[in-house]
Amino acid sequence: MQHAIEVSGLRKKASRCEPGARRPWWRRCAAFRSFGPKWQQTLAHLNPLYYVVEASRLLADGVIWDGKVLLVFAVIGALLAIALAWATNVYKKAVV
Repeated sequence: MQHAIEVSGLRKKASRCEPGARRPWWRRCAAFRSFGPKWQQTLAHLNPLYYVVEASRLLADGVIWDGKVLLVFAVIGALLAIALAWATNVYKKAVV
C-alpha cells in the first residue's frame, strides 16, 4: 500500500512502510523521519534530545530492552548528574 505524504508543499511517496499490526501507517513509514535537508539531519544527531525522541518511539512500540533505549537512559542519567552537580554548586555559592 502506498501513501502520499504532503508537508509544506513537498510530496513524497511512503512506499517504504514497515509492517506493523498495532501501529498506524504514519508511524511505520520511514518517509516521515526523513524530512529536511541532509545537513539538518546530520546536525540533529548532535542533539541528545533526538535520541530521546527515537527511544520514546521504541518505547511506544513496546520495545523496552533495546540498546538504543538503554543508551538513552545512560546518557540522560549522566546529563542529570551533571546538571544536579552544577545546580548544587550554584546554590551553595548563592546562599553563602
